Amino acid sequence: MRPIRLEVQGFGAFRDRTEIDFDGVDLFALVGPTGSGKSTVIDAMCFALYGSVPRYGHKGSVAPVVTMGAQEAKVSLTFEAAGHRYVATRVVRRHKTGASTKEARLEEAGGEVLAGSAGEINTAVHELLGLTFEHFTRAVVLPQNEFARFLHDTPGDRQDLLVSLLGFDIYGRMMQRARAVADEHEVDARLARQRLADLEHCTPDQVEIHEQWVSAYGELREEVRAARAALAQLEREATEARHDADRQREVVTRLREVVVPAAFERLAADRERSAAAMEAAAAAVATAAAAVTTRQGELDQLGERDPLVAVRAAYTELDQVRAARVGAVKKADAAEAAIRPAAEALAEAEHALESLQVAHAAHALVGALAVGEPCPVCDQPVAKVPERKAPAALAGAKKRVDTARSTERRARDAAAQARQSVRGLEEREQALSAQVAEHPDRAALDKRLEALDAAATGVAEARKVEAAARRDEDTARQGLGTVDRKLQHAVSAFRAQRDALVQLRAEPPPEHGALSTDWPALAAWAAAEVPARADAASAAEKLAGQVLKSRDAQLGGLVSRALELQVDVGKRATADDLADALVRAEESSKADLERVKAGIEERARLEKEVERAGSEVQVARELARLLDAKHFERWLAVEALELLVAGASERLQELSAGQYSLAAEEASRDLLVVDHNNADERRSVRTLSGGETFQAALALALALADQLADLAADGAARLESIFLDEGFGALDPDTLETVAGTIESLGAGDRMVGVVTHVRELAERMPVQFRVTKGPRTAVVEQVTR
Repeated sequence: MRPIRLEVQGFGAFRDRTEIDFDGVDLFALVGPTGSGKSTVIDAMCFALYGSVPRYGHKGSVAPVVTMGAQEAKVSLTFEAAGHRYVATRVVRRHKTGASTKEARLEEAGGEVLAGSAGEINTAVHELLGLTFEHFTRAVVLPQNEFARFLHDTPGDRQDLLVSLLGFDIYGRMMQRARAVADEHEVDARLARQRLADLEHCTPDQVEIHEQWVSAYGELREEVRAARAALAQLEREATEARHDADRQREVVTRLREVVVPAAFERLAADRERSAAAMEAAAAAVATAAAAVTTRQGELDQLGERDPLVAVRAAYTELDQVRAARVGAVKKADAAEAAIRPAAEALAEAEHALESLQVAHAAHALVGALAVGEPCPVCDQPVAKVPERKAPAALAGAKKRVDTARSTERRARDAAAQARQSVRGLEEREQALSAQVAEHPDRAALDKRLEALDAAATGVAEARKVEAAARRDEDTARQGLGTVDRKLQHAVSAFRAQRDALVQLRAEPPPEHGALSTDWPALAAWAAAEVPARADAASAAEKLAGQVLKSRDAQLGGLVSRALELQVDVGKRATADDLADALVRAEESSKADLERVKAGIEERARLEKEVERAGSEVQVARELARLLDAKHFERWLAVEALELLVAGASERLQELSAGQYSLAAEEASRDLLVVDHNNADERRSVRTLSGGETFQAALALALALADQLADLAADGAARLESIFLDEGFGALDPDTLETVAGTIESLGAGDRMVGVVTHVRELAERMPVQFRVTKGPRTAVVEQVTR
């Protein structure tokens, strides 16, 4: 894995969006003050790929990555693996109980999406890089406090890492596949032996037996085919005889059903009586209808009644209007007479008011004065308007004038209304007089109305008589209909009896058109025909039995032979049934014959298959035994560790100025340090000081990076990058110089090497620096090239 570009926002120290471009960089240093965010860059790479940060302890913890006070963190890493570029992106969002990965995807650069969730990315990255998160943080990214883990790992953990890094697990998979192949061949062999047991009956003797059965079925089938025509003819003759017997018995049944009902003779008399009643009722209806016509004509000659009734009502109203007009005239005269005293009282009140106004002219004048205006009497400017109260007598006079005026006005209104009422009554009297003028003789008008009422009563009575006659006619018609329906039913019964005999070809006597003679004649003929028809039915039944007996004798012999040949056919089978059963038996025997022949061939093939599968099982079992992880894989890991220790020893001697080298204990496979300044003493690597531990761990990491390609099996992980985030400050100047030179030579190869340090001497020797500074809001990264 080789990083190309890293984008972070809201991640750790990087609150704002920050982009770091590693494209074309082989050797660099991440520099900056403590706490500025140098290690966060390495954390972001790990998080983008595996969703975890090594120094947070808990794998998969996402809440701590979000910048304090921010709601969301986004990391996107563009990297190269095996010559292809990929983009891994993760977005984490805070919620009430912590944080969760809102978005996660892995895609080819400019291509298809390879994974769309956090779990899918972890699996895809593992398959793509060949490294788990734990192995990645021990061999590629060596973060703070994790640098010496490979040095201090247990032999088992160290073997697991080497197996993963070097691709030795392919031999484990080969072992599992060999065991699976052995199991598959054992299953094949077991199934083949079971099949051989099932085919024990497939022998040449069985072939001969099945061929004999096929021949016997074929010969009998040909005999049945030759006899089918004669058997079919006998079957047809028997069937025809049975049908004739059934028809004759049906004719006898129909003949016995021919009976003339006892009530049939009474229907003719009932028909005559009903017809006479119907004729009398129709005549009564005609007479009543004529009477209604006569009465209606008399009524029509008298003219319409409603206009005469309206004139008589007008006469009555005219009397009432005339009487009301006389009273209204009297009331109007009285109302007009009341106007004069009211007018005289008004004139008297007005005269009294005028006299008082003259007597009190000064009061009236005060109301017209205004300060500064000339006085209407002396024409001098008014200096002050005098205060004068209105005289009580003057106010009373005004009130009496108002009362008299109201009284006079009411009198005139009442007179006008009374006169208007008189005019309305006079106009109505004139209209009514014009209406009654067409019938000036009131007595003659009353007589004509009486005549109209009497004629109308006569018409109503005639209609009642007509309605009763029509009800009687309906009753007579219903009675006649009932008798006719009974006669129709009798005709239908006769027709059904005769038609049934015609359909059976019994040839009943011809009809003469009168049911009263045709039905008795049919009944007499039927009674005479019954004995002959019964004899014919017995003769036909006897013939059918004889024909069937002959057919059964011929067919029975063939059936018996078929049963002897174990043909599945019933004792009452027909020739067609027997032929079909023989065809099926012959085909079944042919199929059995072919199966036996095929079984003989299959047995030969299976015997070879059992021998071949047994050989394959032996080979696969031996290969699985040889590739067992406790033997071959462990041996490979031990050999690889020895080569790594040899390479690391050279590095460590160079870094420690010849004082130390490394060795692997043969029994426990644990790592030891060899102290050449102390008589080559061997002791545990855990006894080294902090600086010495750093040197030993760095030597192992560099040896692993150098020798991975040579040690790995085909397709194993390639360490295209290595990132060191550890305490270079613990090294003395000479050792630091050696470490720096070693790192420079390591970066001169085909891999990327990055160091995280605040040691100025080491940083200045790197061709590219990524300087990380922490501002008041966010960390900032600046690329500086020497």
